[in-house]
Amino acid sequence: MELLRACWELTDQICGKRLAPFLPELLERLAARRSLPASASVAVVQRVSRMSPATVDRVLRPYRLRLPRHRPSTTAPGALLKGQVPLRTFADWDQASPGFFEMDLVAHCGWSAAGEFLYTLCLVDVATGWVVCAGLRNKREDTVLAALERLRDDLPFPMLGLDSDNVRQYDRAQTPYRRVLASRILSTARIDELAAEYVALDPVQLKRDIEAAQATLRARAAPLGARARWVTQPAPRSDSYVRQPCPVG
Repeated sequence: MELLRACWELTDQICGKRLAPFLPELLERLAARRSLPASASVAVVQRVSRMSPATVDRVLRPYRLRLPRHRPSTTAPGALLKGQVPLRTFADWDQASPGFFEMDLVAHCGWSAAGEFLYTLCLVDVATGWVVCAGLRNKREDTVLAALERLRDDLPFPMLGLDSDNVRQYDRAQTPYRRVLASRILSTARIDELAAEYVALDPVQLKRDIEAAQATLRARAAPLGARARWVTQPAPRSDSYVRQPCPVG
């Protein structure tokens, strides 16, 4: 189905468990911005918004099978610090209160880990899904620590804990915006400020801006030659979400 595939592409091809809960809100935002595909009738929009995770995965399976199965990993386990860093127990980690973060380092190496490339340090608040990121030139300790301190200072709430591993457990997916509002930790002024930013965002234009920035980065990296071979092999993608806008209703 074209509309579901467009939403999947717009959200960077996430799985059905994550995509299905977002569909009603995402479709509402696309309709508000008149950015729905031209073929999306009111009936189709309603049908897609009610899809279950299993149905989403079943419909998208033919498209998902066309994607590469594995990306290169640039992270190796380190045992040196395991005996030196104090471990927290389950009781110390409050997943219901904002401030406890999971951390990951993403390598922007494309489909090959050869040569030099940039990294992004990503922190995700467990309770709200709030995400903050910082670009890194390398994985050195001082570089990562400095980025962590910058990200911590930019948070709208205090950082209470930091974890570099995720558990294989899922709750119902929500946007960070919705989770932060539900946490009731923000002032009225801060809620109004976030609401204004939320209404002003256009998901399709945001996706285009991100891809334009990525294209610029690839173009600038191309002259590096052998160290940037990955830029000549970008991941397969589709422009199915780029359509002539049409009103709904």
